[in-house]
Amino acid sequence: DDRVYVTDVTKDENKVMEFIIPPNTDMSIWHAINLDIPQYGTSGSGSGEFLFPNSAAVNSQGRVFVSDGNNGRVSVWDGDGNFLFNFGSGGGEAGLSLPRGIFIDERDRLFVVDAVGQDVKVFDVSKPEPEFLYSFGDWGMGDGMFNYPNDIYVDSTGRLYIVDRENHRVQVWSY
Repeated sequence: DDRVYVTDVTKDENKVMEFIIPPNTDMSIWHAINLDIPQYGTSGSGSGEFLFPNSAAVNSQGRVFVSDGNNGRVSVWDGDGNFLFNFGSGGGEAGLSLPRGIFIDERDRLFVVDAVGQDVKVFDVSKPEPEFLYSFGDWGMGDGMFNYPNDIYVDSTGRLYIVDRENHRVQVWSY
């Protein structure tokens, strides 16, 4: 819907910026467009704050999910930039250590790459509260194993492309 979310990790100014591109914009001159840029969050570890936000994605209800890397959680905002809640911090199978890349597919499944947990955790975000579904992956160098996974993309066929940074590769998964 002509919106771009950019995570900004400038020193002491961690935030997410939302760029709304006017209809019929000539993108060859995008840098000259005067945009009203709503911002989400500030630096810190409290509610509505970020420490190294890595990636942002929007679900079908217009909620914005942000991987809040150094806080070890996902932060959730409404479409107007109001903080709603955090999830994923703490232990257990749904706990996140260092969430990096995220992606929401057409079924409102949120895929979160955990760089320290060496896996991908999947949540159903179609309801008011995220529901943990499953995780996959483990540390290692073999097929299906990760060494500091960093980002994820899911294509229209359901294939997952996972950046496996320290193994110097992109792994492609399907199910």
